[in-house]
Amino acid sequence: MRTRTKYAAAVAAALGMTMFAAAPASAVSFTWERSCGTTYGAVLQDGMVGTYKRGDGNCAGHAYVKYKDPKTGHWYDWYSNPTTAYIKTEDVKASKHKGCADCTVYTLTR
Repeated sequence: MRTRTKYAAAVAAALGMTMFAAAPASAVSFTWERSCGTTYGAVLQDGMVGTYKRGDGNCAGHAYVKYKDPKTGHWYDWYSNPTTAYIKTEDVKASKHKGCADCTVYTLTR
């Protein structure tokens, strides 16, 4: 079990770094800091949307993400994770991101 936990933490850290350090030219990204000092980031790019929670600050809130179906205009339900919430999807044009259940929602479009 410890190996799986260590692996999950390593994947989340790598994904977070990848999401913000090597986003392709067609990607849209945004970072914000909550009042409890934790930095969150959001990315919308070909094949993926995601929200990442950095290890700084004292926020207990999860990372939340959802996206809009480009064909129907329907917003899918929120997906959350304690550190990195991401959804693999094709041809997405809009996504929403937040840092806790009742936090400010940030919308990215491209």
